[in-house]
Amino acid sequence: MFLFLTLVVCILNAEAFNPQPCKTSGDCDADECCLVIIPLKGKRQTAGGYCSPRGGEKEKCYVANPFSKDGKFANKCPCSDGMVCHNLGIRDIPQGYLGECRMSSTQKVTKPDASRPCSSGKECGDDECCTSRIRPLGKRLVAGVCQKLGTAEKGCLVKMGSTRPDNMVFQCPCAAGFTCKSSHVFDIPVGEMGVCH
Repeated sequence: MFLFLTLVVCILNAEAFNPQPCKTSGDCDADECCLVIIPLKGKRQTAGGYCSPRGGEKEKCYVANPFSKDGKFANKCPCSDGMVCHNLGIRDIPQGYLGECRMSSTQKVTKPDASRPCSSGKECGDDECCTSRIRPLGKRLVAGVCQKLGTAEKGCLVKMGSTRPDNMVFQCPCAAGFTCKSSHVFDIPVGEMGVCH
């Protein structure tokens, strides 16, 4: 009898969780986004997604996810209206910086930078560095783009300090006037992660 009741409850729960398919967030309710699951290996993603609730207080989010585009969000929905994705200083490869939804205090949600390709820091502006979009392969970095140097609450690598590098790096250091405070997380092989303060 117990097994029968358990089976009935499981079937009812499975029927209750029947997400609405979508192609963009416009296909979903205002408090939802079109979520697409990308496998953590590679850049493949499914063609369509499903409607999922946007992030609430203290839920995890991505600060700037390069795979979120065309009204679809990869692996996590953005925060609900009135909230911002606060950078935790942890880089979730390959999605980007992991954050936490918090109530907004007139701040804007951080959007991905419109970056231009580079092969060294000399090709970028004075307030930028050349970062690789792909994890280091040994000591080799490839597929660089110009990114802004880190400012308040941006992720950084403790070993880099705040000197603008001329070569390609995995993550920009903090801008002048900021220091990289350790988050006590080590990413092998890149090193100790931190947040600019």
